[in-house]
Amino acid sequence: MPKRITNPLRAGLPSKIYYLAYNGPITGYQISKKIYQTKPLGIPPTDKIYEWIKKLKEQGILSKTEVECLSNVEPLLREIESTLKKKYDTDFSSLEKHMTQKILDCREFRTLVGLNFESLPQDQDFDGALEILDLLSFQAMRVFLLDATKFEVKTQKEFDELFDKTITLIHKPEFQKELQEVGVEYLKNVKDPEELREKKKKISGMRNNPLFNIDYLGIFLAIPQRTLEKLCKLNRYYDFIAYLIDRPLDFFTVQAFARKLYIQRGEKTD
Repeated sequence: MPKRITNPLRAGLPSKIYYLAYNGPITGYQISKKIYQTKPLGIPPTDKIYEWIKKLKEQGILSKTEVECLSNVEPLLREIESTLKKKYDTDFSSLEKHMTQKILDCREFRTLVGLNFESLPQDQDFDGALEILDLLSFQAMRVFLLDATKFEVKTQKEFDELFDKTITLIHKPEFQKELQEVGVEYLKNVKDPEELREKKKKISGMRNNPLFNIDYLGIFLAIPQRTLEKLCKLNRYYDFIAYLIDRPLDFFTVQAFARKLYIQRGEKTD
């Protein structure tokens, strides 16, 4: 007997649909091809996919578009609020929900989620919400450990202005070029040839890994430290993951971005 699904974000076929539609818009047919791993010229089974899409749209979990699907972030926000309250007795203010919604709903984070699906286990117990929240919290944790966002945000307007500035800076070609130069400067102080070779190799790997791309990490530098700490708690490995991160090397581009962003922020508030 099929497992009864009580929360479509958390189990089974609807959870996979929600995850795949997060980086939408995407059609039901495209979703079906990904879930059933159909060969390029093959025709996937779609009956159950369309049935669930209809239900998820009715429940407000997917946007009500005619053909394509896009996951709404409001159900995920409710999962965040519920998880923090249930597991850690931690409240999530309306301002914190607004800030988190901006992250969840921005094109940069949605794209990062989309890049991650192929590497996930495809079984009946697939929990799309958990996978997205793990990704959210992992990125938040990496920035939190920098201890670089020591500022307060008092209003939604204040946050929106900083977030817009962050997105603008991320996509400036001249800043992307500066980041490349930061890596060169970082390596100048490495004298040992073997160590230099290893660090160059690691930097190259980081630049090819979307998790380290400033496009997908820089957005978290608009979030105050106190809120980042709450987002960190959403990770299923929260208790020990911090020890696995190589801070001095993994964060050199993020540190450069943080300096640039907060210099601009200071100029604006002076």
